[in-house]
Amino acid sequence: MALAKTCPTCGFGNVPTTPFCSQCGVSLVAVAPAENAGPAAGQRASQPCDIGKSTCPDCKAECAAGAARCVYCDCALNPAGAAPWHVELTWPWGKEHLTTPLRIGREPPTPESLIKAINAYGCDNISRSHAELFLDSVTGSVSLVDLGSSNGTFVDGVRIPPNESTVLRNGAVVRFAANLPVTVAIARNCLISRVTPEI
Repeated sequence: MALAKTCPTCGFGNVPTTPFCSQCGVSLVAVAPAENAGPAAGQRASQPCDIGKSTCPDCKAECAAGAARCVYCDCALNPAGAAPWHVELTWPWGKEHLTTPLRIGREPPTPESLIKAINAYGCDNISRSHAELFLDSVTGSVSLVDLGSSNGTFVDGVRIPPNESTVLRNGAVVRFAANLPVTVAIARNCLISRVTPEI
């Protein structure tokens, strides 16, 4: 029986020395040749089995069930229920993660910790209910709505219209009223959790 590298994406049996699948082009660098790993070289598996496979959120390759990382791009494969997006807000007083809608203002439903920070920072021109940030955990888009504030909300220096959703880009600088800035960083969790080699 001959050795073959079976493509985990399309099931094609490749010669053991090839670095890429000759059928679909997926990298086979991390795939070891095996005797009974599927069809002989040059053949496709008759009934590919997709049960238990997961798809990498970064490169879209199919990965083995239970794998922690993608063998092709080293992206962390998120366990069921884990958010695939990471949004970090950088305020003048520190950083926080956006996981649920966040009201910005001087009164509840703004979180008590944010109200205290706004008051300590001296932002008395922030409205009681100034704006709200939302995260779409499926697409990773972050949107901002000015709730009819008196002194406005600005994205990258441009005032946004009240009561309309504005989608933010990665690295956007949002300013609430005259002097409360926040920088929004948006990334896939797999890009954040990649292992950095020690030198």
